[in-house]
Amino acid sequence: LCSPKVTVWLFRPGGPEAVSVAGCRRIMGVEPRQIRDYKALVGDTSDGIPGIEGIGPKTAVKLLSYYGSLTSLYQHVDAGDDLRAALSAAFATKIINGREQARLSWQLAGLVANLPIDVATLTVPERPTWEHHEAALTELGLQGLRKALGGDAPVVKGQLDLDLAFRQMAR
Repeated sequence: LCSPKVTVWLFRPGGPEAVSVAGCRRIMGVEPRQIRDYKALVGDTSDGIPGIEGIGPKTAVKLLSYYGSLTSLYQHVDAGDDLRAALSAAFATKIINGREQARLSWQLAGLVANLPIDVATLTVPERPTWEHHEAALTELGLQGLRKALGGDAPVVKGQLDLDLAFRQMAR
């Protein structure tokens, strides 16, 4: 999502961080346009994206800096190029054998941007109450987050303090 016009807020244990294009490069090691390819290689357990088994962040960054994209990587494989110029034989084998897993992971990592939704007509029927949030978190089995957000005695009744929640969860 990062772009010259969009800054993304990451909620991290040390506090929220505004991430720009340069921040994406610094944190992830790849350009924002390569994040989908990166996740296809590495996976993302929080989003249920499996990635290719045995491929970690360093290998993914190396591959994407060398080939540019997942598509280009597999075009080189199809052309019979020897991946050992960028990788060891063991990693090259993982990339070749993990093609279908990478394809699935790439699809899962995609963002759908062409839904036919008229944003101007979206409304929130009523502002959710703290009790509504508590019930939803309990129903979803997120008692830890519920407790971090204030549990039965929130700091300010009716408001969720996300900064406080992430500080408490980091302890």
